[in-house]
Amino acid sequence: AGAGPAVGCILVPIGVALFVDSGAWPSIFGALERRVPLMALYGIRLSSEAVLLSLSGGVVVSEGVGPVLLQRWGVPVSESVATVAVRKLLLVVSQTVYIGLGVALGFAFLQQTSTVVLGGPGLEWLMVAAVVILGLASGAIMIGLLKGAPGSRFYGLLARIPSRRLGSWLVQHRDPFTALDQHFAVAL
Repeated sequence: AGAGPAVGCILVPIGVALFVDSGAWPSIFGALERRVPLMALYGIRLSSEAVLLSLSGGVVVSEGVGPVLLQRWGVPVSESVATVAVRKLLLVVSQTVYIGLGVALGFAFLQQTSTVVLGGPGLEWLMVAAVVILGLASGAIMIGLLKGAPGSRFYGLLARIPSRRLGSWLVQHRDPFTALDQHFAVAL
């Protein structure tokens, strides 16, 4: 209660982090020959983060906010889903690089503190293993997006559901699913 206006400073780090995260998005849209203003993307990113933090199922729901809001800028859902997935992949890749650098620069420190943290040696190699696993996972995800045709596969899974209503909807909306695969290839 006594913090006064200074309490607003709490919002600065998350606001900056979301702005930086939004900053990579225009280049991904550029690969798809689409222009969406950075401030619009920042607003969309803030909206999805607000949903994430305010709903109990926010993790699932917030991922759908971006594609819905991007429709206001004339971006088809298939393109926006591709850009969201590529942005998430790039985030994992960047985190892998950061952790790898941290492990490389702090290897001796990890060795020294291993006994305190784990009760024995090996923390440094555990961290090396984590970096390798993240790197392999990033590569697998990238290959899956490029070669795995996730849009077409998801369409195929939905087509197996025994529902006439869903079946007729799928027939009318097949193109966005196949376009999604093309958007992944272009965006990556």
